[in-house]
Amino acid sequence: MYRAYRYAFFKFYDWFYNLNDGRDLPQLRAAGLLSILTACNLHSLLTIVEVIFGIEGVITGFASGSKLKIAYIVVPYFLIHHLLLFNNGYYKTIIKEFQNESDRKKRKGNIKIITYIFATIVIFVSFAVIW
Repeated sequence: MYRAYRYAFFKFYDWFYNLNDGRDLPQLRAAGLLSILTACNLHSLLTIVEVIFGIEGVITGFASGSKLKIAYIVVPYFLIHHLLLFNNGYYKTIIKEFQNESDRKKRKGNIKIITYIFATIVIFVSFAVIW
């Protein structure tokens, strides 16, 4: 699982790097996108738990909370991503790990990551509409 996380970060980094020729800190944009997508996954998972087990308030309590309550959850969540990726320059190690992919692996990786993005958005929006 953690390899998939690292690979997703690398692909996002690569896309942002190529988009702006390495300007505008592509590593921060990649980390931000990955954080948002994993937050959507977490929200969807908690919605499933709420529906299956009948536990009320997991998502609804969070969504109806004060801005301070939301910040207590969101800020540590993004800090965890920051620590996973940027502590001791770890993002550079991730980039080195995947940068020499063959063209075939790049295409397959792009398809996997695009599928991940699409599935995350569809599931997140579906749960928002249904529940």
